[in-house]
Amino acid sequence: MAPVFSADAIIIDHNSMDITQIPQSAIEQAKAILHIAYGHTSHGSQLTTGMTGLLGFANGGGLGLSLPTVNH
Repeated sequence: MAPVFSADAIIIDHNSMDITQIPQSAIEQAKAILHIAYGHTSHGSQLTTGMTGLLGFANGGGLGLSLPTVNH
């Protein structure tokens, strides 16, 4: 799959306040090409535990979001 570039980049970082402004098409595109890999160590489960916690916060924290579950 070739990289996808946009003239109108959207940068999301710790300063971003309203993630609901991210276009659904950008989320779907990121999900299609994003791959997270890590070597499992004694603390490797912290990544999946953290992602699960973020989903719980976003979905139940009054943000009005409905994010998909994490595949462990």
